[in-house]
Amino acid sequence: MFLESGLLNINKPKGITSFAVVHRVKKVIGVKKVGHCGTLDPMAQGVLLVVFGKATKLQDKLMRREKTYLAKILFGTTTDTDDITGTIIEQKSFEPFSISEVNMALSAFVGEISQIPPMFSAIKMQGKKLYQLARAGISVERKERLVTVNSIEIIECDGKSVLCAIKCSSGTYVRSIARDLGQKLGCGATLEFLRRESSGVFNYADSIDMQEINKNNIENLMQKAISIETLMSLTNA
Repeated sequence: MFLESGLLNINKPKGITSFAVVHRVKKVIGVKKVGHCGTLDPMAQGVLLVVFGKATKLQDKLMRREKTYLAKILFGTTTDTDDITGTIIEQKSFEPFSISEVNMALSAFVGEISQIPPMFSAIKMQGKKLYQLARAGISVERKERLVTVNSIEIIECDGKSVLCAIKCSSGTYVRSIARDLGQKLGCGATLEFLRRESSGVFNYADSIDMQEINKNNIENLMQKAISIETLMSLTNA
């Protein structure tokens, strides 16, 4: 069975770009039109929805669905990328925070909030992506954007870092939440770990590992693909 159009729920590993995943799928299944439904940074892992064929027309609808993340935020360190892969700008010593202090600070980021996107992001300004300007040593003023964070739940907190589950709208930068939380606590913070747990109805538990995306596994891969008919019923629901 070979689907000409559909969706693959892929577990993007850390260390590669979302574009690299799309390129791999395109090469393996041999379909001209392939795209993803929401970028994951190279340091992030988890659910990356890849659509192909006529299903690429549903990209925007699928992209707008709620996302959930598992995020670890490290206190006391500020980086230029707002995550652990960046260059350290500042490190501060601080007394470890209590769970109630962290929870109180996090509560300010629940609801409809304004965010300034990270300088290292794929948003376009002056005809170039922000990360291209950042790599050239150019910093530009970014406009605040409204996003919705439905909930933030603390999973673990040792006073020096916090692991939390975040449910949010499309377009939310978890790196910005980490950065802004650090500012609120007065010690700086950066994102140490990020995994997308779900995108809409598609979950991490059901995602396909990258090693499964190869030409020798094409039949099994297509059996795991979601048909365009199913996708249309989901997006019209």
